[in-house]
Amino acid sequence: MGSKVIPLLIFSGALLLFIVVIGHPILPNSWDGETAMHEMRHCSIWIWDHSLTLIALTAWLSGLSELETKINPNAHSAGRLFTTALSLWSIVLIAEISAVPYLMSSLEKHPNIAVETVTKSLFCLSLMTGYIANLSYLFGIFLLGFLIKKEKASPAWLADFAVISAILGLIATLYTLFFPKYDPIIPLAIGSTLPFLWTIVFSCYLLFHSIIKID
Repeated sequence: MGSKVIPLLIFSGALLLFIVVIGHPILPNSWDGETAMHEMRHCSIWIWDHSLTLIALTAWLSGLSELETKINPNAHSAGRLFTTALSLWSIVLIAEISAVPYLMSSLEKHPNIAVETVTKSLFCLSLMTGYIANLSYLFGIFLLGFLIKKEKASPAWLADFAVISAILGLIATLYTLFFPKYDPIIPLAIGSTLPFLWTIVFSCYLLFHSIIKID
């Protein structure tokens, strides 16, 4: 990829992701399939929202996965974690675009405890897989921040921002995953926003600066 293609991918993907997340139901509890079903029934843009989310994540994480080798051609750990996150999120979103609407439609036409159980279980599986994908992406940001600092590929504060925001994100995600009933919205919002914001800030930096060592 060209030197400006990667930051453009990251920035455009992040911007689209921010837009589509606004319309997405807030579902922090991986074990609460009942609430997930309720939110889907009242979300009129479910399929469009999840389709655009898949496009946004593909652009955003594809750009991030290429970024590491531009800093150090021998580094691959962060890129693999971003690719893993994209793979997991793709499975989740494809299921929520195809299987989940079909199951919900079948359930509304012919109420059945077996179909209801499968639908709730699929929601729970999707949310849990999403958290695992989030952990992969955040650990990737953590490693990328260390690489940037080591290679002096940007101002030191940008590298520190990546490392600190990733640590906060990992803590918030694990807290939400294991303690979903203890008001996880605020820590999850902070833990998700900071590393996401770093990807936007760093991609903007790369649009106007080359990846070079800064003494």
